[in-house]
Amino acid sequence: MKIYTIHIYLILLLATYCTKKTYCQEYQIFTNEKRAEYILSFSKNVTWPTPSFERFTIAIVSGDSLLYYRMQHLCDSVKTLHNKPISIHLYHAISSVKPCQVLFIPFSKNINYEQLYAAIQQTQTLLLTENFPFNKSMINFTVTNGKRNYEINEQRLQEAKLKVNPLLLKYAIKTKEDWEALYTKTEALLEKEKSTNQEKSEIIEKQIQHITDQEKTITKLTNSIEKQTLELQRLSRAVNNKQLELQQTLQQIQKRSDEIEIQELQLGSLKKNIKQQQEILRAQSDLIYSQENTLSLQKSKIQSQKIIIYLSISILILIAFFGYVLYRLYAKTKRINALLQKKNEEIYEQNQHIARQNKEITDSIVYARRIQHAILPPQEIITQTLSEHFILFKPRDIVSGDYYWMTQIQNKIIITAADCTGHGVPGAFMSLLGITFLHEIVHEKQITQSDKILAELRERIIESLNKTGRTEDYKDGMDMALCVIHKDTYTLDYSGAYNPLYIIRNGELIELKADKMPVGLSEKSHDNFTITSYILQSNDCLYMFSDGYVDQFGGPQNRKFMTKQFKELLCSIYHKPMEEQKEILDTTIETWKGANEQIDDIIVIGLKI
Repeated sequence: MKIYTIHIYLILLLATYCTKKTYCQEYQIFTNEKRAEYILSFSKNVTWPTPSFERFTIAIVSGDSLLYYRMQHLCDSVKTLHNKPISIHLYHAISSVKPCQVLFIPFSKNINYEQLYAAIQQTQTLLLTENFPFNKSMINFTVTNGKRNYEINEQRLQEAKLKVNPLLLKYAIKTKEDWEALYTKTEALLEKEKSTNQEKSEIIEKQIQHITDQEKTITKLTNSIEKQTLELQRLSRAVNNKQLELQQTLQQIQKRSDEIEIQELQLGSLKKNIKQQQEILRAQSDLIYSQENTLSLQKSKIQSQKIIIYLSISILILIAFFGYVLYRLYAKTKRINALLQKKNEEIYEQNQHIARQNKEITDSIVYARRIQHAILPPQEIITQTLSEHFILFKPRDIVSGDYYWMTQIQNKIIITAADCTGHGVPGAFMSLLGITFLHEIVHEKQITQSDKILAELRERIIESLNKTGRTEDYKDGMDMALCVIHKDTYTLDYSGAYNPLYIIRNGELIELKADKMPVGLSEKSHDNFTITSYILQSNDCLYMFSDGYVDQFGGPQNRKFMTKQFKELLCSIYHKPMEEQKEILDTTIETWKGANEQIDDIIVIGLKI
């Protein structure tokens, strides 16, 4: 019978372990980090038709401040939602909620649904909930059988004039029958589990009967077994006590961990505020320094005025004695003034001559711009060849070191975007060379393979600039991306010198890498350019560009636009018409630049297959 007790004890320990494991799995699903992630995800996938708000506000009705700090930390890394800065608010009651764009509420038995919808009436507020009853919310998140599910109430969303991503609707629970089916499936699994447990219980009963039969043959060992049982019970009690102590310790550690995490998040916010205060103090210090300089100048001016007054008094006292001397000085001054007047007239004539020369130089550069634009492919020809495209061309100066070139020979369309070394007049000269050489290479020499075109262009540039191989000669050349599109086979051949090619297909950005060498003299002048072939599909979008866009300084922190942000921008607009994409790219870089000067020429070419 003692052996039976030991077996039952082991079974209880195993069941306790499995129960704890299952609970932990459920707890991991409902962590505050997961809640913050899905609140942010659903906020991104819902659109507001008339976004008149200045800040994107997310409100949380909960007594859990850790969720608020988790949400605040996650939004600090994202910065904006729907192009608006994010603001997070924590409320402890529905009646305290102020107008917001997203309202998150976990389930509570005391929820008053009429009061809830009255609080967000007449506002475009997205209601996100957790474990609400079916159709009581706009978007409700729940866990069934260890898996996350969600339902979407389209009627509520339409009443709030909100639009949800169609992909979310595809996978959402749409009917009450589907909702109840999930729980029916769960009940079936529980019944199956009970049946399995019943079978195990019968097996255990058989084992118990077998153990009872064996007890009759080991009566002589009963005393020893009883002693061992007592010792085992003592150890079991000790283990239980240790487990209780361990659970208490774990609870204290978890509580302390939550407190530390809250303190870390508060410390992050405090550091941010301290940084802002330091910037304010630095600005005030600069203002005080400027004011001190102004006061110093005023003091110097007053001192000078005093000296002038003293000198004037001395001159008045001595004027009788120095009358004759002053008269002589007056005559001498008059002669000097005449000489100065003549000198001023000469200087004025020189300034006029310099102004005329500057105007002639500016007129020459403006005329050079007309020449440069004249040799670029006409817009009519590009439109006839490429029906859907845009060319964003923004020179830094009057003339540009960036250029684009396109032609069609037989069934092949050849198009390139190039960035010459330098900008202004030097860059423009290089662009004229590049366009002229490209025309000769393709139309006269009939070279249409992308890597061969770059190689031939490199040889001509080196030869025309009389390069000797010295290190200082490496700076003259150009970076470019060149594509050859076969219209009959929908095949793309790409070769690049530093500049890559982006292809966006169904929202996924594919980057074709360029060779790490320029079209010009370099340490790799004898290496061959590589060629990458790619099978195009209908609605593929191709983008070629120079580095002027991603290197432009601006934004809140006056830093570069960067390649990552450029890729995200293209992925967010690729489905729009090409002309609208051009306007968005132009408006975005102008807004980013702000009061800063444009640091380089900019060219971005987009075309849709």
